[in-house]
Amino acid sequence: MLRSRPIGSLAAAVVLAGCVGGSDAQSLEVVAHVEYDMGADLQFQRRSGTHVVGGAAVSGARDLVFASAHSDASRTDGAIEILDISDPRDPIRLFRIPCPGYQSDVAVHENWLLQTIDLPVSNTGCDSDWLDETAASSIDRSHVGGVRIFDVTDPAMPRLTAFIEVAGPEGVHNVTILPWASVAYLSELDGDLGIIDLNRQPFSYQAVTVNSISTEMATSCHDVGLDPIRELAFCAAYLDETYILDVSDPLRPAYVTTIKNPALSRHHAAQMASDGSTLVLQAEFDHPPSIPSEAPAGLWFYDLTDPLEPQQLGSWAPESCEPTELAERACSSHGFNFVPGEPLVVASWRHEGMFLVDFTDPSASIEVGFLRPTSFRPGANADFWSAYYWHGFVYANSGQELSGLFVMQTDLVGDLEPSAYDEGSSWGRWTADG
Repeated sequence: MLRSRPIGSLAAAVVLAGCVGGSDAQSLEVVAHVEYDMGADLQFQRRSGTHVVGGAAVSGARDLVFASAHSDASRTDGAIEILDISDPRDPIRLFRIPCPGYQSDVAVHENWLLQTIDLPVSNTGCDSDWLDETAASSIDRSHVGGVRIFDVTDPAMPRLTAFIEVAGPEGVHNVTILPWASVAYLSELDGDLGIIDLNRQPFSYQAVTVNSISTEMATSCHDVGLDPIRELAFCAAYLDETYILDVSDPLRPAYVTTIKNPALSRHHAAQMASDGSTLVLQAEFDHPPSIPSEAPAGLWFYDLTDPLEPQQLGSWAPESCEPTELAERACSSHGFNFVPGEPLVVASWRHEGMFLVDFTDPSASIEVGFLRPTSFRPGANADFWSAYYWHGFVYANSGQELSGLFVMQTDLVGDLEPSAYDEGSSWGRWTADG
């Protein structure tokens, strides 16, 4: 098994430099770095009980991370990395699933790992030798959009068990698990919301047009966030609006209302904070010249005490993110989540770095922690696709020259158990007895 790159003297070099704008924010210390190409999304899982790893039965709690690679149409070397992060300072690579695909969003539920394939032209199929050893080669498809489903009961010996083909030129962009229902939502499907019932095998799939949910919905979801307590879903529509859905019947979502915000360029994602009332919307790119706004791409905070009456509270973005001709790349924000029970959000800006933001006062949120790629290697390109909190550490996944998994620690947060609000957005739990 391959282990993480030794930190040694790197740790001292990576206690990062001061923040732009004279902020009192704390730099985060990198305690481990696992190198691989094209880092994209991350999904976490805490396993407890007795289960199999590498053919051997193990007991106790183990933390796993599933790291996807954002392969574009010109690359065929994408994969999914499965790492044991029970010791965050010494991650152990358990397996590399040799299955590329553009976007390659991942989600984990119990023993199932789902991987999306967006642009069909980028799907070159899994490594044929690996398929011959682990599954029938007919399960995989080449140059077709859809979802691969792997059995990761043994994370060191995954198997491809199903491929769900999704018709249309766009394929599947993102996947979100509704863990209480064992249902997966597939987003950005040419005006449809895809639904997979993971309770049934062979897996049941249906596509629901957003217009059939409500005529108020103009387009399909780019991504879906959840409020499991009130059984709500948040469909970021990638235009200037986010739809709130009632998913008490997960196979038949119902429209609740729309959050309109034309100053929020490209509604990319929406997540509920663990306080149960703060909804955070994320703008992926900076504002185009046609949309006047003083706020660059970033996080927008809403009071969702009453889901029928969302109230805008404020927004936040890195001070260094200013509108420029290259703003779409320089100020592109991406994956984020929350520190459970605390008014803290962890978020990535693909070329700016990773930030920890305190939203105690959402109208005046402040940066309290950061990781900047220029602190590693001046002039190097980074692509921090996602950044998440998990059990006392912050994890970021990056591509470009600074690639792979970064594990960071800070005294700003402790080891906190994820709340129910986090289920389905960035991690899951699985008790595997017997």
